[in-house]
Amino acid sequence: MDATELTRVSREMELLWRTSFLGELPEALSSQVLQGATIRHMAPADLLLVSTETRRNDALYLLADGLVRVFVVGPDGRQATVRYAGPAELIGLPPLLTLGMNIRAEAVTNVTAMRLDSQRFIALAQRNVELAWILARFLAAQVSASNEILAADVFLSVRARIARHLLDLAQRQPEGLVVAARHQHLADAIGSVREVVSREMSQLAQAGVIRRIEGGTLLEDPAELHRIAAEARARHTRSAAEETP
Repeated sequence: MDATELTRVSREMELLWRTSFLGELPEALSSQVLQGATIRHMAPADLLLVSTETRRNDALYLLADGLVRVFVVGPDGRQATVRYAGPAELIGLPPLLTLGMNIRAEAVTNVTAMRLDSQRFIALAQRNVELAWILARFLAAQVSASNEILAADVFLSVRARIARHLLDLAQRQPEGLVVAARHQHLADAIGSVREVVSREMSQLAQAGVIRRIEGGTLLEDPAELHRIAAEARARHTRSAAEETP
């Protein structure tokens, strides 16, 4: 992981800022938030943040490029994905505000991110209603998205969860949509074990939905993966509705 002063890469980062939800801020306030920011480059599996019951996270990133997985780790070491984040998304705000939040974030691909001065950020949010309001909207959207992922991981089948995560993780390559994650990574993401994931992946490959290539898994039939995930979710929704008195 390496860092560069933000002032050396101003044009690209200015565009990133304006396309993010923070781009709504007045120019003068944006300038204050950006003071002390640096550019960081991370490789796959690098941890962007680690927050535990006794350690408050102080890392706050605005992603410029790449994909990041935010996840929790259970007492037995198993992992469950909270969300995936891509360019122009903010990573690290909830654990910065909450002591004892057990959550982590790791790079899935090569990642470039703007690291903000977290203490300056919080101090400005406490004094400026414009910043506090858009942060409240951002956190509400995160809660909604996390609830949707949690419901999917709890109620959907392993195959449907794998289909959804493959679509979330896919990156556009010359060959098509490619997922670089290994089977163990997928197992961690959906709260399962590698053997189960490998069996489902083999069945999807036999059906012509995916294919193993050098460097990852090619999604040969993304539409079928969407159908698997959507059909399972619709079935769960109908079942829940029928049980409602």
